Amino acid sequence: RSLLDALEHDPAKGMSFNISQTQSKIKGMLERLAADRQALPAAPAIKTDEFIPKIPKLDPSDGTAILSEFITESIEHLSIAEESLLVLESSPNDPDALGKIFREFHTIKGLASFLNLDNIRMLAHDTETMMDLVRKGSISISDKVIEAVLGSIDGMRKLMSLLNEQMENQGVLKSPYFDVSSAITAVRLIIHQ
Repeated sequence: RSLLDALEHDPAKGMSFNISQTQSKIKGMLERLAADRQALPAAPAIKTDEFIPKIPKLDPSDGTAILSEFITESIEHLSIAEESLLVLESSPNDPDALGKIFREFHTIKGLASFLNLDNIRMLAHDTETMMDLVRKGSISISDKVIEAVLGSIDGMRKLMSLLNEQMENQGVLKSPYFDVSSAITAVRLIIHQ
């Protein structure tokens, strides 16, 4: 600011302006800012995709054909994933079986996302992520991984059954909603181990 004032009022003086004082002031301000920043408490970690059990909102006037097809296809995908788990019992690193499990959850995730079925999407996404890490060798296949995949399959089947009930009752769920947070937590613990 001092340089600009000097240039504006007396260009000759501005050309001979001693910039070292300004540099010193700026350096001091930066040091104070850095010290202030270090003195601040750390910001709390923000969970970007925190799980919250949520019953889907269905509008029966939109028709239920696409949801019926989603349920049928998803149950088929879950059966393929389950069959692939059986292959892994005898051949733990079978790339085809690992790839199938990954793809089945990937497909369900995409469809659930399109249909705004958040709980199914999140469970599928986390399981897909875990299986991608297994495929790439970042996580070893283990009993815990297999149990987590089985827990995801079981949770999804229960959510599919509840979704079917909702469709049959014009969007109303009469049964208690199934909370898949324990399945999601099991998968996330493996991912972040």
